[in-house]
Amino acid sequence: MTVSPANIEAMMGSKILKLNPTLIEDFWAAKAFAPEYFQGWPRWLAPKIFRARDRVIDAIRKWHEYAFAHGDHTNTGPRDPDWDSVWGSKYAKVRQQFMLKMTPLTPYVRAAEDWGLMFGANGNTAPVVFWFLFETLKDPGLASRMMAEVRPTVSERGDVNA
Repeated sequence: MTVSPANIEAMMGSKILKLNPTLIEDFWAAKAFAPEYFQGWPRWLAPKIFRARDRVIDAIRKWHEYAFAHGDHTNTGPRDPDWDSVWGSKYAKVRQQFMLKMTPLTPYVRAAEDWGLMFGANGNTAPVVFWFLFETLKDPGLASRMMAEVRPTVSERGDVNA
């Protein structure tokens, strides 16, 4: 849970967390019900689990509304900033551009799609990266090979040059 704010801010900007102070808690509450969502339980049979998910999707819709009014989701060119506080990464902006071209996608569906991105990044990617690094660093030979690969991309000041 402690990595979630950083993941979300990196992908979607800092504004989403400022607009929705309980987003992290709401996200993890909704994620806990993932098996029920994926089993296709109807809303009338399990209203509690859908309320949890609705809070997250409503938070994302609120962020979308704010971001469309106060940000620019079209500045994704090579000279444009890689990140801004309103939309976050270029990836989030390009996702919006793509989804806006798909006319059947309503604001609710676009928010649900972004919940899926959030779900994958926090529920899957972060743990996978942790275990990858853990297993790599506990093997001295593998760790030294990995560091040899990474070392040329880091400047003397510690900046990463991709």
